[in-house]
Amino acid sequence: MRLAHTLRYDMLFQFRHGFYYAYVFVTVSYVLGLLNIEPGLREPVTTLLLFSDTAPLGFLFIGAIILLERGQNTLEALFITPLRLYEFFISKVVSLMLISLLSALAIMLLAHGLFQHAFIFIAGFALSSCFYTLLGLIFSVQAKTVNDYFARTVGVGLFICLPVLGYLEIAKTPLFYLFPTQASIILIEIVFRDVSVLEIVYAFGTLIAWTVTAAIMAYRSFYKHLILKVGA
Repeated sequence: MRLAHTLRYDMLFQFRHGFYYAYVFVTVSYVLGLLNIEPGLREPVTTLLLFSDTAPLGFLFIGAIILLERGQNTLEALFITPLRLYEFFISKVVSLMLISLLSALAIMLLAHGLFQHAFIFIAGFALSSCFYTLLGLIFSVQAKTVNDYFARTVGVGLFICLPVLGYLEIAKTPLFYLFPTQASIILIEIVFRDVSVLEIVYAFGTLIAWTVTAAIMAYRSFYKHLILKVGA
């Protein structure tokens, strides 16, 4: 019940601050753009859009959300209510994942129609979105402004996206398979090409491992930079 109330609050907060309106506009723009691309290019462009913009939505927005809540002294409520830090994280991750996933499904259905392996795509995309938001949470609590947040994260964001070079056949190396983003690309591509069972197992295993790691690091970051300081 407590988590449900927190999730409801986060969704209302995002709605009031225009997150839903922004992504309706972005989604419609992407769909119109994809429909005007020749069919041979539509699939790779869709993959790149979902990988580079829709999946990391939480990574892009979480800094602004945390800064807004800090400005409204919302985060201090963690210490005067029964809300637990892990519930706070789950609510943020799930609420942003829903926006990201709904946008991705709308793009896929409107630009491509019904597609294969929908369940695997949805599960993989949701997991990718969760990872990105948790990655953003690691840095968000330390940021003082939105510009400060992006300054802290831009290098990390560019680095973890290196596997896109392999997708574009610019550079290839087995080291890309250590990246969570390589797993994300595979689970997005599954709607457009045949993916082996081994690749699917690798992709989910890698994303789960990285998501758990990001969750632990985000928890420690909040504990060190927020809970200990406010508690003191």
